[in-house]
Amino acid sequence: MPYIGKSSDGFGIRERYRYSASGSQTAFTGSDLDSKTLQIDSGSLVDVYLNGVLLDTADYNTSTANTVTLTSGATASDEVMIVVYDVFSLSDAMPKTGGTFTGAVTHTGAFTSVGIDDNADATAITIDSSERVGVANTSPLVKLDVTGSNSPPPTSGTSQTGSLRLGQGAGNGVVDMGFDTTNTQGWIQATNKANLATNYKLTLNPNGGAVTIPKQPCFRARRTNTAGTTQGFQGNIIFDSKTLDLGNNYTTSNGRFTAPVDGTYYFSHAGLGSSGTGASIHSSGASWHLEFLKNGSRTGFQFYHYANNPTAGGTQSEYVNAYVDMVITLSAGDYITIQLPDGTDSYYSDTSTYYDTYFQGFLIG
Repeated sequence: MPYIGKSSDGFGIRERYRYSASGSQTAFTGSDLDSKTLQIDSGSLVDVYLNGVLLDTADYNTSTANTVTLTSGATASDEVMIVVYDVFSLSDAMPKTGGTFTGAVTHTGAFTSVGIDDNADATAITIDSSERVGVANTSPLVKLDVTGSNSPPPTSGTSQTGSLRLGQGAGNGVVDMGFDTTNTQGWIQATNKANLATNYKLTLNPNGGAVTIPKQPCFRARRTNTAGTTQGFQGNIIFDSKTLDLGNNYTTSNGRFTAPVDGTYYFSHAGLGSSGTGASIHSSGASWHLEFLKNGSRTGFQFYHYANNPTAGGTQSEYVNAYVDMVITLSAGDYITIQLPDGTDSYYSDTSTYYDTYFQGFLIG
């Protein structure tokens, strides 16, 4: 849309050109008496004066570019004044009532609108051609890709690490999320943004519904009988067959469960106690003993059986129905094994598989 007024190249709202006619001259163009070159954008925006009298448009034409041609020739020394009004176009201007941009828009200064206050000094939000949004991330890989620091949550102060915070309209309670590259683990922390030493409980599905942890470390292993006859197992028991091992943390070659992460674990173990490699009935006059080991050292979690009465000795002979469990805190890399420390104690096993001793456990949290 053309407008009359000042254009971007600095012209004023109109320009006057003065010419002194020669005898019978009709065409006026080029440099005028003031050394200005005639320029006409639109013939409809031109006024022509002859000796001060405004001519009717029937008395001239502008069909030749940048030229005014009189219908009748002027007399020598007549003054012809041509007034040209400049025009410019705002074809891509956005009206104040709003509109639609169809191309890219680049803005280098601060931007403020209702609902947005942008004072960033670098790219903070990126929306790519796949409608993926990156926050502090110029190459988002998912629908919302937020990048933050790579540290565990601090235990004091107000400066939080992490990538995302969910807050409330009033109050200081927040839920922060992030990733700890040192320990290679993600974290979620309910805390007080004004004092990160204050923590709150975190509830999942408060209105009901199952919360599953399908890959929570857990295992169950048993000791099989491959001899084809009754057999007794002694010393450090190696449970050579796994029926379950999420995370593959139990090793059948050495009988070890190795903790994949720091945490609190539950273990249990049961079997039918006997004596010797032939799995004889446990003889009287001696105790029967098993225990859990952590990294090869005693944990204090153990099972004792005394024949006939609470002190060693007595006359009763029997198989021992042994069971022991424990709850223990482990660091990643710690391992648990089971041993029968007394030289003659063993576990009964036959070809029926009914009496196979087992070892099992899982991560509590």
